[in-house]
Amino acid sequence: MSVQRAFGTVLLVISTMLARGVYGIRIRQQIGSLQASRLAQVSPLGMFMVEKLQEELGDQLSPLPYADVALDETILPCAYERRVLSAEHNDIQVNITSRIDFEFAPASEPATIDIINSTARVDTRSSTWTTDSFQYRGKSNASLANFGHGTWSGFISGIDSEDFTDVRGRIGEKREERDVTIDVATTYICPAKTLCRVETWTYTASIRGISTLVPIVDAQCYEAWARKNYVGFPLDYGKDNVDFKAGGDWTYVYYAFRRLLRFNSQIMHNNLSIPSVHEQVPQWSKFGAPYYTISKFEGVKAIEAKKKGLSPKQETTQASSDYFQVLPTYFEDDVWWADEEKYEINFSKRVRDVIRIPTLHYDGNPIRTQVMLEIPIPQFKPRPARKDRKSDKVKREAKSAADDELSREDFRRRGIKVKLLWTDACKQMSRKEDRYDCGWERSR
Repeated sequence: MSVQRAFGTVLLVISTMLARGVYGIRIRQQIGSLQASRLAQVSPLGMFMVEKLQEELGDQLSPLPYADVALDETILPCAYERRVLSAEHNDIQVNITSRIDFEFAPASEPATIDIINSTARVDTRSSTWTTDSFQYRGKSNASLANFGHGTWSGFISGIDSEDFTDVRGRIGEKREERDVTIDVATTYICPAKTLCRVETWTYTASIRGISTLVPIVDAQCYEAWARKNYVGFPLDYGKDNVDFKAGGDWTYVYYAFRRLLRFNSQIMHNNLSIPSVHEQVPQWSKFGAPYYTISKFEGVKAIEAKKKGLSPKQETTQASSDYFQVLPTYFEDDVWWADEEKYEINFSKRVRDVIRIPTLHYDGNPIRTQVMLEIPIPQFKPRPARKDRKSDKVKREAKSAADDELSREDFRRRGIKVKLLWTDACKQMSRKEDRYDCGWERSR
């Protein structure tokens, strides 16, 4: 909200009446089709802010954003696809959303405006992860999972697997937009015969990249599933002898679980990347096979062969063997992983994905910029004679359509000026003088 100041109540009332009465209708006829967000996007200031945010967001692509997508139990109980997105700085796009805080058009004299607040509109529904395809169509479930880290993050709401029957899928949050108002104290002089529009800009960002699909299993969940579904599954892992004939497939699961628990008691309480437990559980290996290949580095093969006292010929035979088991080495991003210094892992499943987010500070408040637009009021022209009104209507419609596509040239032609009042887009940066203008005034 803003307030006009003048030397007396009468002048204030008259100026307001003139602004709204004399110019109001004509302003909206002439410039009402100018979309605020589009104006912001193509303005020199808007392009400057977009470039600044692209640079800052690009610096926050490490660690890589990811999304966990639960798979149907028929594929493997408690299984996930982790989609790890890789992208470059130039893959980031930033869009401006403009909210008009206040509009005022003084008549024949300039007017001083006190700007007392700024309202930013945040639409968290724009937090989405959109994918070209899912590995298992109709059998993917994005329920109750997070995606991303820090800036590139969001929450995946409960989406049923039936939503993913098409080639394309979308993982997103379903929240209502909200307005965040803060108090400001800015004074501005609005020129005569000019529409002064105070706007608050917020920003949404998108990044398009390639996602690598990593197979994951929730070990604790799978153990609970095994105990529930495998008849005769032992209550503990103290038994040394288990009847394979009586147990069937679950005996391999039992011994694998016991082996993992003895190796590290924490492993069975967390998520495991399938390469980190390569060839430990047959069911897991079958699930993970299409996703990756794994091999030991040559140096590791030689060291292991030497420790076992193998001859050169035996070493060659051992090195050519495809079968070996892997145990998890380190825990990161809520998942256990294989030792990358011992094993070469190549993931083979990749898809194109897009992340869209509102740009927020670490405290959850929106990044915002408050600006003043000075839009000259067109000079009044008498209406054409009645016989010419039809052709004039066609001209107006053509002009209105052209107004929807704005460019930098339109700003110069229309005389529109965008003035920066203040911004917090750069307050995370170390240079304090950049906090309120991001270097805009010095760059001009």
